Amino acid sequence: MTFASLVRVFCLGAAGASIVLGLAALNLARPLAADEELPADVNKPEIISEGRKVFAQTCGNFECHNFYGGGGLVPDARKINDGQWYHIGGKYEEIVAILTNGIPGTPMISWTNKLGPERIKAVSAYVFLLSRGLAPKN
Repeated sequence: MTFASLVRVFCLGAAGASIVLGLAALNLARPLAADEELPADVNKPEIISEGRKVFAQTCGNFECHNFYGGGGLVPDARKINDGQWYHIGGKYEEIVAILTNGIPGTPMISWTNKLGPERIKAVSAYVFLLSRGLAPKN
């Protein structure tokens, strides 16, 4: 349980604690796939840099995920920089699928028509590294 979760439990009291702990028991957040690496064809500085640029232009606003991946103002705009995934396990191919297809019932849209497959791969590579605290800072 994260520090923020503990603060929420403290602020919500006993009833809130039961809800938070109950949700934690459901394991809604999945840990990262620790043994996975980026595929060689996208594990290149120029592709990561392009992914960072496209992420900043499309996803890195205050409504969605913000530039550092810390979550946005839109309800259900998840943090993606904390190593926790809610709809997938955090593998590169799963990130590509989310950007390609979106997530029905959430604000996460399909980016296929706006970005195309190559830029989706670049953003996915950047998000993969961002979620692990490995994204380049510049």
